[in-house]
Amino acid sequence: MDDLRRATFDRGFATLTQDPFPSVSRASDPAGTTRRVRLTEDALVEYTVSLRRLVIIAVTVLDDSDIRVPDS
Repeated sequence: MDDLRRATFDRGFATLTQDPFPSVSRASDPAGTTRRVRLTEDALVEYTVSLRRLVIIAVTVLDDSDIRVPDS
């Protein structure tokens, strides 16, 4: 991840720690404590909130340079 993408990624995590239930996140379980959010343009994060802790379950970072079959 280049420096600009990393800085954006880090800012996204910082905002998520301040508000783990933003309106753009979606619940992955009935209780709503396990959530998914597209953190940046190219990063999807799945996390859970438990006992006032934010626990990251998975981070998916998409990079167009590794597409097997491009559109064109």
